[in-house]
Amino acid sequence: VRARGPEYGLVGWKSDSRSIPRADQPIYKDDTLTSPPLGWVSSGGFSPILSKAIGFAFVKTGYPVAPETPIYVDIRGRATHAIISRLPFTG
Repeated sequence: VRARGPEYGLVGWKSDSRSIPRADQPIYKDDTLTSPPLGWVSSGGFSPILSKAIGFAFVKTGYPVAPETPIYVDIRGRATHAIISRLPFTG
């Protein structure tokens, strides 16, 4: 593992959806949910200050994780749009 480096990296995400992604829900790069998952949600909740869903996810290290990169979370079979966010979470 040391020679290869970590397989997944921890990123923050934000979503304007009313559905809140929860732990262990898979993350995809497109809204078809047919490609292999990029990772999974590690935590999620609603931020009353930002009025959005926020949380953390583990994403494969080969996927670009620049802020504003779109991701899709599988919430009960529906693709929910989210974006990778800069930390700490702000507006």
